[in-house]
Amino acid sequence: MRVRTLVTDCDIRPAVVVDAADIVFLTQRAYAEPVRPGAPLLFVDEDEESVARDMDRGWRMMIAHHGGLAVGAVRFRCDGDTVRVARLVVDPLHRRRGIGSALLRTVEQEAAKLGIGRLLGEAPSSNGFATYFERHGFIFQNERMIGPLRFVEMVKSTIAAS
Repeated sequence: MRVRTLVTDCDIRPAVVVDAADIVFLTQRAYAEPVRPGAPLLFVDEDEESVARDMDRGWRMMIAHHGGLAVGAVRFRCDGDTVRVARLVVDPLHRRRGIGSALLRTVEQEAAKLGIGRLLGEAPSSNGFATYFERHGFIFQNERMIGPLRFVEMVKSTIAAS
């Protein structure tokens, strides 16, 4: 049963280390359920310690809550003049409610605060995420293989803060 969650009902805030368990849970749920029937399942080997290590390495994370329940998350990191976006996840029961879009907008706002007008996202090419990023103004930049998996790199230029 899908839960009727609207983005206006969500609280999006910066994640801290105590949110690591929720981020791991969301990531595993999001990658375990295919976006569309027949799409291959991906497995993300991650635990609370690896999330904390990512935070120590400069990855910032945003988390969305609805009714006290974590329903979405995204991580991003500044690399020079680019903000790298990774692991945008929404709990399968809360998809198609604007939560992922709101998380992406939040990352764009954070980038603008830093004066960065270029976002770079990477997604598995087989699960529809490239199309999702395209709908949000990203364009194809590159493709690479990691083992048997094909990934696409998508870039978006925004108006840089002055």
